[in-house]
Amino acid sequence: MKRIWTVLIVFLNLISACKKNVADTCGAEACIINKPYDTYTYSIKPGTPEWNAFTTHQQMVDACQIPSDTLAKMSTEGVMQSCLDFPLLGDLLLNVGVDVPGITQAYMITFSGLIELSKRTDAGSVMLNRYKIMDPACAKCMSVDFTSNFSAFEMIIGHDSIQNKMFSTEKKILVNEATDKYQQKKNLGFDYYAYYGLSTSLYVCAKVMIAENYEPFVQLYKQNYNLQLFVEKLLWPADPNETDTMFKQIFDTAILFSK
Repeated sequence: MKRIWTVLIVFLNLISACKKNVADTCGAEACIINKPYDTYTYSIKPGTPEWNAFTTHQQMVDACQIPSDTLAKMSTEGVMQSCLDFPLLGDLLLNVGVDVPGITQAYMITFSGLIELSKRTDAGSVMLNRYKIMDPACAKCMSVDFTSNFSAFEMIIGHDSIQNKMFSTEKKILVNEATDKYQQKKNLGFDYYAYYGLSTSLYVCAKVMIAENYEPFVQLYKQNYNLQLFVEKLLWPADPNETDTMFKQIFDTAILFSK
């Protein structure tokens, strides 16, 4: 009987510890990031009568444009957050298996918020500071959109126009952060982050290493067609073993780069 009570107590303690860990994560700064005071509020967005009345995707794009005079008065932090709140950011997820970098590029040159962000000289450092405090484990307690929004952030910070605003030292920090996010996502498992969730962290690493002309990765890239497709289209092999091998190559090379 004493043994049964001991096992029960241990079991209850484990449950309590798990709940505490989730509570600690959900209460952390990474999960409750306060929006900048000047974040733009989209008056027309999914769920509103005006949005529901749209008959074309272009009407939605036009409705989401932030006025230029408003953008001019906003802080870079406010512009960044407004881009992350962009109602059509979910379009990136719709293009998984097709061309996520392509739709990212399309919005970088057609959505006024991202156009403005890419002009800000401090956009790289501002996004890097946000990236540092983002925690993949928040997926345990946030909305179902959290993981896709996390990947969308990585696609934007991985874009040339943002990375070009960073010093080489910042790029090393970025890759170090991206490999850390990748490892955390992998440890959380496919229930939270499947290949798409893992891929965007590695995409950030790959883009930096190519931009910095990091020879070990450049050689891998030149010799590996799958890797070329990954960087250009965010596509990975149909064979999970091949995908795991490619992801490991990117990760291992990125670890060396960030040292």
